Amino acid sequence: MTGAPGDPAEPADGLNQEQDDEQRAGVDTGRSAAMVGSGIFLSRLTGLLREAAVAWLMGLGVAADAYRAALRIPNLLQNLFGEGALSAAFIPVYARLKDQGRDEEADRVAGAVFGLLALVTGVLVVVGVVFAEPITSVLAFGL
Repeated sequence: MTGAPGDPAEPADGLNQEQDDEQRAGVDTGRSAAMVGSGIFLSRLTGLLREAAVAWLMGLGVAADAYRAALRIPNLLQNLFGEGALSAAFIPVYARLKDQGRDEEADRVAGAVFGLLALVTGVLVVVGVVFAEPITSVLAFGL
C-alpha cells in the first residue's frame, strides 16, 4: 500500500485508530461487566447449593431455622454492599474511567471505595458483636 491520502485502507485523519481504541475499550468494559455478572451468578449458585445441603443435612427444624437466622445479616450486607447500591454506583464510574484511559484515577476510586467499604463493614461488625443479643432477638424472633 502506498498510503496515499485518498486510499480507503489508510485514511489520512487516523479515524480507524480512534475507532479501534473505542472498540477495544468497549470490549474491555464488556469483559469486566461479564466478570462481575459471573461472580454474582456463582455466588447465587453456591447459595442454592448451600441451601440444598442444609435441607438435606438438617431438614426442617429448630437447628435449620437457627442456621438460616444466622445467615440473615451476612446476606443483608452482601446484598447491600456486594450486589446492591454500591455495585450499581461503583461499576459505571470505574468502567467509564477505565474507558477514558484514566487508569490511575480509576485505581484511586477503587481504593477509596474499598477503604470505605472496609471501614463501614468493620464498624458494623463491632456493632453486631456489642449488640448481638438484641439483634438476634429481632432477627430470630421465637427461636
